[in-house]
Amino acid sequence: MIRVDGNKIKELRKKKGLTQNDLSENVCKQATISNIERKDYCNNLTILGQICSKLEIELADVLIDSEEKREAKILDEVESLCTLGQHAEALSLLDTNIISEQNLDEHLLAQYYYLKGITLLIGKKDTEKCIVYFHRALNQESVDCIYRILAKSSMGIAFSMKKEYLLAEEYYNDSVKLIDSLEKKPINLNKVFYNSAKLASDQLNFKKALILCNKGIQLNQEYQSTELLDFLLYEKAFNLYKLGNPESIEIYNNALFIAKFNNNEYLPKVIETDLKNFLK
Repeated sequence: MIRVDGNKIKELRKKKGLTQNDLSENVCKQATISNIERKDYCNNLTILGQICSKLEIELADVLIDSEEKREAKILDEVESLCTLGQHAEALSLLDTNIISEQNLDEHLLAQYYYLKGITLLIGKKDTEKCIVYFHRALNQESVDCIYRILAKSSMGIAFSMKKEYLLAEEYYNDSVKLIDSLEKKPINLNKVFYNSAKLASDQLNFKKALILCNKGIQLNQEYQSTELLDFLLYEKAFNLYKLGNPESIEIYNNALFIAKFNNNEYLPKVIETDLKNFLK
């Protein structure tokens, strides 16, 4: 049994103008929403995660202090570090906090396996062990969640780093198709568009890379978010430059501005180096 703040869920639901039937649609029975709001508990973390997604809040926001809340908070902190490109620090945070896989619901398991995989891949350049964790995330088949899509996309990164480009492209294409099939696309799926654009660019398919960058940027615009926007703008600018489009300089400067706004310690140096080289 998972203890939750039922009153907070009720207030957020009403604030969005949703009935209990609206909130339960494609998630659970209306009676489940009623029980959560009245009795302050939920028996299924996957259902609770889907409810939070509809309300556009984090799972940890509605959990009453518990082991589930502690672990959900750790995973959210790890994901935030990854968004800032601090994968080594994120891996260290995972390694120094005990996460009991046996206590995790399938939704949190998928998130944990994805984060463990991506931090090993980017933070430690471990292209073998990360694949084990990505497969574990993908094996949470009863969970329809974004972390399975992110794991599939990240398999593309791993195989690209291993120079197995055909496999990488297959995973990237599959992940983009999965996103396109979603009616509601969460903001952190813009990582998939960025990763896919990067591979297309590496393969000198600059026009395809631009299309993918623009899809990611559009997602940022829909959410009015700067999350990963600096990387997407940088990738767009690079591909515009390769296509001989003078608009690239303006986009580079936009990427630089957003990177500094996001406190991105890595990207501004890359952008400034590119601008110096390209303006020679």
